[in-house]
Amino acid sequence: MAEMPQLLNGYHDNHHRCQLFINPNHENPPQTFRLRTVKTPWSIHNRFLEHLEAYGLLHFANIAARRGSFTADPSLLTSLVDRWRPKTHTFHFRCGELAPALKDVSMITALPIRGVPVVHPRVSSNWPADVSARLRLEMPISDRSGQPRGVPLSWLHINFEILSTHADPETTKRHLFAYLLWLFGVMFPNSHGEIVLPGLIYFATKIVDEPLPQNPPYSVGSALLSHTYRGLCDATQKTAFTSKAPLLCVSYEFLHLWSREYLPVGRPRIVEPATPYNYGEGVVTMSSRWMLGRKKWSTKIAKNCYPIYHDQFELLNDSLITWNPWTEAHIDMVFGSQHMPVKCVRDSAFWMTRCNLLYLWFVEPYNPDRVMRQFGLYQDIPSPVPRCIDEETHKMSNMGRSGVDWNAENIEWINQWNNEALQNIVPQQRTYDATTTEAYYNWYRISMRTRLTSEPPTMPTHPTHMEQLQRRMDTSSAYYRDSAIDICTQVQAMAREGMQAQGIDPKGRSFFKKISEFVSTRFTRCGIENDVVTAAYNIPEPRSARPSVAPSSSMRWGEGPNTTSTLPRHDSSLPIHGQTSQVNAPDLGSTPGQTHFVEHDAYTAYGAHSRISAISAHARD
Repeated sequence: MAEMPQLLNGYHDNHHRCQLFINPNHENPPQTFRLRTVKTPWSIHNRFLEHLEAYGLLHFANIAARRGSFTADPSLLTSLVDRWRPKTHTFHFRCGELAPALKDVSMITALPIRGVPVVHPRVSSNWPADVSARLRLEMPISDRSGQPRGVPLSWLHINFEILSTHADPETTKRHLFAYLLWLFGVMFPNSHGEIVLPGLIYFATKIVDEPLPQNPPYSVGSALLSHTYRGLCDATQKTAFTSKAPLLCVSYEFLHLWSREYLPVGRPRIVEPATPYNYGEGVVTMSSRWMLGRKKWSTKIAKNCYPIYHDQFELLNDSLITWNPWTEAHIDMVFGSQHMPVKCVRDSAFWMTRCNLLYLWFVEPYNPDRVMRQFGLYQDIPSPVPRCIDEETHKMSNMGRSGVDWNAENIEWINQWNNEALQNIVPQQRTYDATTTEAYYNWYRISMRTRLTSEPPTMPTHPTHMEQLQRRMDTSSAYYRDSAIDICTQVQAMAREGMQAQGIDPKGRSFFKKISEFVSTRFTRCGIENDVVTAAYNIPEPRSARPSVAPSSSMRWGEGPNTTSTLPRHDSSLPIHGQTSQVNAPDLGSTPGQTHFVEHDAYTAYGAHSRISAISAHARD
């Protein structure tokens, strides 16, 4: 087997879980991670809205409240962990690096980035009694000896979800306190169980007791990203085979939504967009289309998709990645003539900072200079030694240190964030140009590991004739089948809108109803109840006895043999690129000089940058 480049750091390389893919002594890939997701959502009471809005938590609260429309995919997140590099805090793909950034946090969650870091002072040893006294309900006895590790989320949900509209202010405060603890437990999952850590009690108390601020005082957005980075770094070292799969502790909602914006693998198809995107009294962000639109994907996503996702990521090339989803066209698609919410861009000045990100005892380096293409900017060749911190700080744990004052322990990093976050900024302002990336590709190919396996995955064979009959489709007809389904879906959606429109007489409503029923009946007869598409993402489908494990299609309108992609405005499920130009872009692992269609975001990125800058200036004023 050919020698492969290291992952920049000997310790991380030797213990990285992806070694199980390239070590011939292991017959099976690593296990799929378990996700600690909260199974029962908590509806937001109207009396909580004012506090959630004031502290910038409302949109994430809406995401957590709509868990029925959100499907966790452990196979996808496991495949992403395999490509995470702790030394650079980026995902390594064949054609470059990608990473969740502060800009993504703002656009997806609208969480505040400006403010003091979410780092707590010393936690009182009597915190269980303090929580019980505040809630006027005794906390359940822990199964383990000694103090409980945190406040159980299920206990909070069962006892405090229902709040009477006639409740007095003190009762409302108790329920708000319980809800905030639950929300923090969903936002920052941990390995100790379905609990919220004691350190976050401090912030829930502050939010409930203090007067409503004019601007959010806490940098919850940077804390979310710091928590995500640490969770991914820890997960890369979980390689042991045990009776129980390893646990991944990240914000699943954020990482899923980030992946849907940038990567085609595991992405559902929005078959019925919800327009206008409106939470009622909630906050609308760029993620609203994924939360509110009716989506279609495989009927079963969990566990068995992991090997398939692995192969698809190994084959993923430059043109299939949406390198900069926050373009002018994308913004217009979601918001149309309406203004983008100020909350999405109010902290844009922090997006390119070089300061470390903090959360409780986590200190995580932030390297936006390695993923400049995500900002629509020119990608320089990064420094040979990435900006990082010492290994001891990076692996800091709270184990055996529950009485530590982390506010004092990390005062150096806290002061750096408070005083330098807006000064220590990446200076690059040159817009991205696809024709100038060859030097970066050449550097990346020889400096980084571009694949997890030494050889590319074997190209899958076509389904047998019997498999084609079972799936009621032929490989050669997949493109035409997808296009016909898309058209019929739109006709059905228009017929439903016609039935609900005001001023339609009974005869007209009956006409639209017949159209809807006709299309629905033909769909059932065609056997499309299982969303299996052999041409999904232009990546060959691996042979499988389970057709449901294939992700849904993102084939664009107008695509087919020898055709150029065109994208209609109304199809919000498809990735938005800028101008598409035909250039000779090196595709790692492909024939040198091969021509590909790649995105050219210089114009659209400039337009989006101007629009975002204008809104940001208005927010600062």
